Amino acid sequence: MLELNNLTAGYGKSQVIFDLSLAVDSGESVCLLGPNGAGKSTVLKAIAKLATVHGGLIYFRGRDITSLHTHELLELGIAFVPQGRINFSSMSVLENLEMGGFLLDHAHTRSENIAFVLERFPALKEKIRQTASTLSGGEAQMLAIARALVMRPSFLLLDEPSLGLAPKTVAGIFDNLRQMVADGMTILLVEQNVHLALELATRGYLLAGGRIAFAGSALELKAPDRMRKLYLGTA
Repeated sequence: MLELNNLTAGYGKSQVIFDLSLAVDSGESVCLLGPNGAGKSTVLKAIAKLATVHGGLIYFRGRDITSLHTHELLELGIAFVPQGRINFSSMSVLENLEMGGFLLDHAHTRSENIAFVLERFPALKEKIRQTASTLSGGEAQMLAIARALVMRPSFLLLDEPSLGLAPKTVAGIFDNLRQMVADGMTILLVEQNVHLALELATRGYLLAGGRIAFAGSALELKAPDRMRKLYLGTA
């Protein structure tokens, strides 16, 4: 479904990832793991056109999307939830969700899609008229994900959804993600919590220094020696 071929990318003239190749099949949940500064978030941003692509190609469903703009990716069914629970803070929950569907031509379809995501995140339904700035951290993360889902994407790029959240809130968000995968959503996930990531993902890639250090199944990635070597630099 998604394929990166020898991708080199960064910010401006600075390069962060180098000759990186990976693939995500339809219906899969794949994670990117690695220490801070490994380039995980940059991979997602390069796909979403929020980082500079210096070389290589990006394919989606066999189509070269390397030069497309972010709004064109949304039209193809690719949604991106960046790190940091980014919402329109002065707008209500409903207005944020409406912004998530701004590319939809029909108001009825937009309303139906908003109703669908509110069923997934009932806590937001209770806060529908509140401004985003009044939400808790967990609610703000739910809103960021829900807004991305209003377009009913087939592919979700998700960056650090558990960052800074309480364990109970994180558990609820990952329960939702597991249901999305069960319903056919394809996810490429960056996540600091290795255990959670490997519970959701079927396989993944370990990054170090902007390159892939290892690729394998979730079971292979759980090997303690491999993680210790990557994260702590020990044998």
